[in-house]
Amino acid sequence: MVAIKLTFISTLLATAFALPAASGSSESPVLDAKEIDARGEIAKRGQGIHLVNCPRNSLIVYCANDGSSSCNSYPSSNNVVRFGSLFQWEGGNYGGTFSTGVVFSWQIAFNAQTSLYPNYSGVGSGTNGFTTFDCFKDDKHTIFNDPNGSGACRAIYYCLPGTGMVGNGRVKEREALGDVAPAFPV
Repeated sequence: MVAIKLTFISTLLATAFALPAASGSSESPVLDAKEIDARGEIAKRGQGIHLVNCPRNSLIVYCANDGSSSCNSYPSSNNVVRFGSLFQWEGGNYGGTFSTGVVFSWQIAFNAQTSLYPNYSGVGSGTNGFTTFDCFKDDKHTIFNDPNGSGACRAIYYCLPGTGMVGNGRVKEREALGDVAPAFPV
């Protein structure tokens, strides 16, 4: 009888801890198949920054809720930095200023587009002055179409809130082996 009561209590507690607290939010914590990527991992969520190449120019795109479908359409003017031509994202300390005055700066390994870095691997870091980001190599999927009709805009890198150290260890390890030149400030 004691064992049955303990089983019941442990099941009840496990269920209580697994359920979200009532917060007035109607969002369900349950993931559906669309939120899990091909590798079986949870898809990108929360704020994110995408470094995007369109056929004629490059963009920095800010998404307040990276997992929402609103990030799959051309961004509003407050959420995009437009470069006049294609931009090389790798190999330096770069930055772009949004119309709100917020500056996003980043450093991505100069060889991040080589086979040394598979898709979704950490390749650098960034900051917007408020949040530190870890940057990852994306798979060049179409994130949205250019409204000027020039074609598909592709996600080259994405940056998510983190430590700002993603990629640094891997690059430093390769530098020690002589495989790459330094890509990040020491």
